[in-house]
Amino acid sequence: MTKKELIRVVHDKTIMRYEDINLIVDTFLDEIKKALNEDGKVILSGFGSFEKFTQEEHIGVHPLTGERLEIQSINKIKFTPSINLKNQINDRK
Repeated sequence: MTKKELIRVVHDKTIMRYEDINLIVDTFLDEIKKALNEDGKVILSGFGSFEKFTQEEHIGVHPLTGERLEIQSINKIKFTPSINLKNQINDRK
């Protein structure tokens, strides 16, 4: 599902204007990004959590040439689904 499809589904299920839903979704996503930058973790009860972590600098190998390369450290985001979400995806009650 894309962001556009999500907005359309919410629009179809409510009386809200498309523009208002778009603003809410954009604000929601911006706040998640802001919280990850500031706190490093976002917990959405019943859905899951997002956590920022740093993948440390390491040595990699170029797959075509076999050349060893130094790969810089980088921040990444990990998503862990809640038990409720796991159960819903696996059709467990």
